[in-house]
Amino acid sequence: MSPTFYAKALSRWPGNTLALFGTGNIYYAQGNKKAAEATYQRLLAIRPDHVAARNNLAHLLAERGCREAAIAELDSGLADMSNNDPMRQHLIDTRTEILNSSVAASVSDVTCQTVMPVPRSSIAAPAQVGHTEARDRAR
Repeated sequence: MSPTFYAKALSRWPGNTLALFGTGNIYYAQGNKKAAEATYQRLLAIRPDHVAARNNLAHLLAERGCREAAIAELDSGLADMSNNDPMRQHLIDTRTEILNSSVAASVSDVTCQTVMPVPRSSIAAPAQVGHTEARDRAR
């Protein structure tokens, strides 16, 4: 999907989780990690059980060096999932990856405070990127 599609969808249906997820992925692909993080958080405020958004948010937090916040995000998702949920293993794998990564060294709690979700009215259309790049970001 194109960034324009997601922007139009969000203007008409501000709480559409597919459009929010796509927008977050496009922001990430463009290197706008702050906007991606805020978009994933907004999505999770609407739908806390969105495993892919939680997984991607944890990756972003880890990339910022916020290992504890990333682990807490994953643990929150795991606590809400049944042991039989087929997506559970994805969060466990991400958790293990972050714990074993030297890139995700912890930084101060102040630095790791999460970004406030972007208000609906302020989400602009991300710049155009190839649809495969955005799709590839979805984990």
